[in-house]
Amino acid sequence: MDCIKIGKIIGRFIAEKRREMHLTEQELANMLHLSEKTILEWESGQGCLDIFIAFELCNILGITINELLCGKKIESYPLVTHTAENKVDIFYVKQDYTIKKWAAICIIILNIFLLGIATVMIPYINVPIWIKITIVVVTLLLLFISIIPVCALTNSMGRFQCKHCEYKFTPKLAAFICGIHTWKKRYLKCPLCQKKSFCKFESYKKTK
Repeated sequence: MDCIKIGKIIGRFIAEKRREMHLTEQELANMLHLSEKTILEWESGQGCLDIFIAFELCNILGITINELLCGKKIESYPLVTHTAENKVDIFYVKQDYTIKKWAAICIIILNIFLLGIATVMIPYINVPIWIKITIVVVTLLLLFISIIPVCALTNSMGRFQCKHCEYKFTPKLAAFICGIHTWKKRYLKCPLCQKKSFCKFESYKKTK
């Protein structure tokens, strides 16, 4: 299999669908939170697509993952054949989701454990008060910093669906952290319609 040739076929298809939607390389890059250089590398066949970015790219261009891998539109009648030839192994998507989920849980448990130790042990440590205060401050600082990797892992475990246009997207980490949220929804700005709403989270674990 000539990977370079396949990469160029896929790249030409991406460029074709982008032009059909009247999008520039920079506009497509902004929608995916990537650089224009990355889009140019894809379209020239020199860049490699991440599996989760591929799903979001397909959603923007209005194509299926199988059409992306084929480098052309697929009519309904040969869909089964193409699916069999180019099937994306969803097992790895779900496996990646599970790894990230447990990584986030482990970080949370570790920080709770450290906070518990610090809270219990500090009164019994025979050291100056300023050292005790320093230990508490450092522990709280570590807890605060740990929020970033937990949020990054959670943000990469699925997508959010805009309430207005139903576009599915992965927000920037800063928007994810700062967004007001409930258990399954987060207040975000849609990169497609530019409207803000409580977007519903859909995990990759539910991918069929």
